Amino acid sequence: MINEVRSTAARGNHFRGQEICAHPSPRVSRGRTALYVNGDPDARILLSRLSRRWPSVTLRTVDTGSKGVRAAEMTRPDTIVIDDRLPDGPGLDVLIELRRRPLTSHIPVAFFNSDPAEGRRERLLRAGASAFITKPLNLVEVDRTLQCLLGLGVM
Repeated sequence: MINEVRSTAARGNHFRGQEICAHPSPRVSRGRTALYVNGDPDARILLSRLSRRWPSVTLRTVDTGSKGVRAAEMTRPDTIVIDDRLPDGPGLDVLIELRRRPLTSHIPVAFFNSDPAEGRRERLLRAGASAFITKPLNLVEVDRTLQCLLGLGVM
C-alpha cells in the first residue's frame, strides 16, 4: 500500500510506499475501461497501481488534455479521470470539450482538483463532472469514487 502522498502546489506529487459518487454506473461483471488524463508521470503511475485492485478494469493514461479528448473519442472508456492542471491547459476545458462531443458527452468524469476557491466544485459539477476529488488525494476516496463510476461497487 502507498503509505504517504503529498501534493505541493507548483511542485507536483510525492508518493512513498509500494503498491497501492455522484453518478454511479450499474454494477457490471464485464471488463471496463478507464482513461486517466494527467501531465504528472508519478500521478499516472499511482493510479495505475491503484487500478491493480480492479482486475476487470483496463486503465489507459495520457499526458495532455488534447490527447485525452482524442483517446476518449477513439476508445470510448467507461469513465474518465481528469486532473485540473494539464500541460496544455486547464482540465476544465477538457471536461467542457468532452461534454460538447456526441461520442463522449455521456461518459462519467471524475475530476481531481487542487483549487480551493469557493464555488469551484459547483462550477465543475455544472460543467458535467460526475465526481470531484480534492487534492491532496485521499486514496480511499479515489478508490471508492472510481469503483462507483465504473460500476464495480464499493469494496
